[in-house]
Amino acid sequence: MNHIIKTLVFKDIQLNRLPLFIYLLLGLSSLVMLSSETPILFYAGVTILLSAIIITGAQMVITTVTNERTDQVMPFIMSLPISFRQYTHAKVCANLGVFLVFWLLMLGGLMVVIFGQPQVPDGLAVYAVILLLEMLAVFCLVLAVGLISESHAWTIVVISLTNVALSIFMFWTASFEGIQQHMQTDAVVWNQTAVTFVITEVLMIVACLILTYVIQGRKKDFV
Repeated sequence: MNHIIKTLVFKDIQLNRLPLFIYLLLGLSSLVMLSSETPILFYAGVTILLSAIIITGAQMVITTVTNERTDQVMPFIMSLPISFRQYTHAKVCANLGVFLVFWLLMLGGLMVVIFGQPQVPDGLAVYAVILLLEMLAVFCLVLAVGLISESHAWTIVVISLTNVALSIFMFWTASFEGIQQHMQTDAVVWNQTAVTFVITEVLMIVACLILTYVIQGRKKDFV
């Protein structure tokens, strides 16, 4: 990673350090709520946790990718000795790096809650991993759309649609017998259904990243 790419990565992280810190506090607060034996607090914690993850991803993509086009920052960046592929690499490293750190913290905290609280069934761990992997795949899709289209409007549309789709995905996943029958038990079962979900989501993530690099690598100008 050359000096210019490193500078762009650090610039994007520093630009968002305050809101990211706030989202982190929000996410940690949701984990505390998930530890409560009160059902209302538990479900409120779930909502806040999912919202914190979604907002973190949207914050990074909008402020570091699409806003650079609308605020005319991108022409300055592309005037530097940097190619579209290198620019893309800087954006992917900054966005995916920040989101992965936040995502892993939330996933790890969620696993601590599930396995550490007797009122929470251990079987929810499989469903939780599938759900959070889907959110990681959605983030990669949003990042890809933002970088490829360079459009603030299209990025917002995709964020909105995927947020709605996430709710549908939650109910759809829970309807599978291989998932549903173990969610309220203390058995952590990675059956064929669960593994298929995970493999599909990982392939979606890889496909989004590869497609982003391929299309960005073919761009010749930023006009």
